[in-house]
Amino acid sequence: MPAKRIEIVAIGASTGGPNALADLIPELPADFPVPIVIVQHMPAMFTGLLAERLARTAKIPVAEGKAGTVWRRVKPGLPQATFT
Repeated sequence: MPAKRIEIVAIGASTGGPNALADLIPELPADFPVPIVIVQHMPAMFTGLLAERLARTAKIPVAEGKAGTVWRRVKPGLPQATFT
């Protein structure tokens, strides 16, 4: 049976998540092949700041997710990482 294609990577985090994400996200290559969705357990008022902090060191686009966000590739070969 052929391997199934991975369509999206989902990461869930709580305590320690911001530090772990700060280590992980900069290591992802600019051509990471699928979108990444991260759910970080923290007050909503801090999620945008976390996304901004991670975006400064990431090789891929990083933005805070909002209600109604459409998960898509930004352009061929360049996925979008979004945080909610």
